[in-house]
Amino acid sequence: AWYTEYEKTLDTSKGNAWADWFIGGETNIALNCVDRHVQSERAAELALIAETEDGQVRNYTFAEMAGEVNKVANALKSCGVGKGDTVACYMPMVAEVVFAMLATQKIGAIFIPVFSGYAPPALRERLEDAEVKVLFTADGSMRRGKGFSLKAQADEAVKNLDCIQRVIVYKRIGDEVDCPMFEPRDVWWHEIVNGQKAECETVPVPSLTPARMLYTSGTTVKPKGTGHTHAGCLAPSGKEWP
Repeated sequence: AWYTEYEKTLDTSKGNAWADWFIGGETNIALNCVDRHVQSERAAELALIAETEDGQVRNYTFAEMAGEVNKVANALKSCGVGKGDTVACYMPMVAEVVFAMLATQKIGAIFIPVFSGYAPPALRERLEDAEVKVLFTADGSMRRGKGFSLKAQADEAVKNLDCIQRVIVYKRIGDEVDCPMFEPRDVWWHEIVNGQKAECETVPVPSLTPARMLYTSGTTVKPKGTGHTHAGCLAPSGKEWP
């Protein structure tokens, strides 16, 4: 789905290394993955099944997911996040990761997922390189059926890191793990997100606007961030474009 239809699929006039795709088009991942379904007969259909290691299952329809995404987007805007800013996610596999990703992209910011198994130095390296403004994390995660502190590792990674302005903490484990909160930097997910409005306008962005940055493992050299664009993420493989 497009806000503005593209005029041409591909322009290689400057050479293949500088290929320009979907020239003139404007879209957004959130428009395609959420908004257009909510505005159709699919609004009440199942969109997301989130099942955790300990067997908790939560289901969301497209309409319900849209509401959650919009509230997170409004929370990000309240933190000063806007188009072109970077937002990282250092969380266990919970539904909120999906909400955080789509909310970030909805307002034109760039989402950076970081594997929750990484040690603090690896997380810090990526946060610093991308100049991340807001970090999503959780109080803890599960490993072999037992909870462990994820927030403590995040704290070590962001210590004295000037680019980080806010750390949003999802309560995944609860009292089983220690979760120190450092005000005013840290805020609980439920405190900053739950009270937000469930409506938020999606920002139309040019086709090749960065939507996500994935870092290489860095096992042999410094991790490299690879950029993924809105139209690039959405383009289905194997389809012939007009």
